[in-house]
Amino acid sequence: MSNKNTFLGIGITVLLIVIAIVSVGLLTTRGVQTSNISVDPSKYLGNTWVVTSSYANNSPSSIPEAKVEYYKSFSDPQQDQLIIIKIVFNSPSNAKAYMAHIESTNVNSVSDLYYNILGYTDQVALLQGNTIVEVNYVGTVNQVPINALIGLAYAVI
Repeated sequence: MSNKNTFLGIGITVLLIVIAIVSVGLLTTRGVQTSNISVDPSKYLGNTWVVTSSYANNSPSSIPEAKVEYYKSFSDPQQDQLIIIKIVFNSPSNAKAYMAHIESTNVNSVSDLYYNILGYTDQVALLQGNTIVEVNYVGTVNQVPINALIGLAYAVI
């Protein structure tokens, strides 16, 4: 049980760091705009989700060969957190290299769909051509079915 709590703590910490970095704008360089892509997480996850921040069409300084076409973070009444990011790369090979980084694997063994479940923390990454959609969920007391997050990723891509 102690190892499970340790892994859960690490997963939540990593996700909160990503949220903090994106929220303060370290991944963006200019031109924050509201995203015009409309995907309702309630359709896939149930509950009521409220947008806490969003932007579109930004070029992150940490990924110069890409554009964040879509970013939205949500929270629900139980304070669960959900982040959806759609990144469009200038080539499929750059997208595949980024996916290899997500999967912590060799670029030659990248799969098009990756997911990681760690307690109430779930991550889904979906690669299609030169586009990657990441869906990150951190629950407080509930866990969502991974297939719901995968369906949400397919809806965004």
